[in-house]
Amino acid sequence: MPNKQKRIRRKVNEIKSSSCFNEKLDIDYLLSRGFNLCVSRRVDGEKNSVIKKLGNDNIIEDSAVIGQPADFSVNLLGGRFGDDHIGLYSNDEINNGNWDGRLEPTLNAESITEKSPCFAIYYNIKDFLNFPVKQTKTFPKESEYKRFIQELSPEQLKEYGLEIYVKNKKYEFLVRKKVNHKPTNMNYWHVTFDLYSFESPNEEITSEDRNSSHRRILSHFSHDFLMKSFIIDNPLNYKIPCRLYIRGKHLTFYLNYIKSYL
Repeated sequence: MPNKQKRIRRKVNEIKSSSCFNEKLDIDYLLSRGFNLCVSRRVDGEKNSVIKKLGNDNIIEDSAVIGQPADFSVNLLGGRFGDDHIGLYSNDEINNGNWDGRLEPTLNAESITEKSPCFAIYYNIKDFLNFPVKQTKTFPKESEYKRFIQELSPEQLKEYGLEIYVKNKKYEFLVRKKVNHKPTNMNYWHVTFDLYSFESPNEEITSEDRNSSHRRILSHFSHDFLMKSFIIDNPLNYKIPCRLYIRGKHLTFYLNYIKSYL
């Protein structure tokens, strides 16, 4: 096996999902335990040509570089995913498919390559959760207003002044945000930044969503957070203990397995 393929295989083995792992990481629990969680995102191209200076700030001017803001894919740091893995890439459906949470995944190794040139940018999870993403909404028709308020409580109607219909009045609502752990077969450390509209707080806004209010949410999030609030240098200053992601009885076996590839 050529050295490049061996290197890629070693890197994949370090981050892929495993039957030794817990099905999901509880991000909220990790935050409550004081972990200053951060994530990485691969950006294709040369750093100097992609990132621009605006005063003292670094920005990315082209939203296409960041990619689709809905279900925004990033890699949780502090476990086994590091800068050495940022270039790993596959367009294979099995490799990129959601891990079932139990079985050892079988990967299509031939489809895994390394992107070049590329680099990592970073986000602090608390910055994401604290960023005030807002949803703006008007109701030209009373029928739209009635559909919108169907699932709202009396307290919410009162808080936002929605108790009576006012044609074309502009309303602003805070959007729910959550970081979800969605391990793929190839990458256990895959998590997403997800947004939820005010009227559907349990349904993620997707890239296929055609609702104009929801599209504005995504645009606001992309331009005012993703393209401006990234970190250039790796901010990692913590380590997620193995016991928080490896099933208890598998801990010793897994550590010995990883050592065999080092």
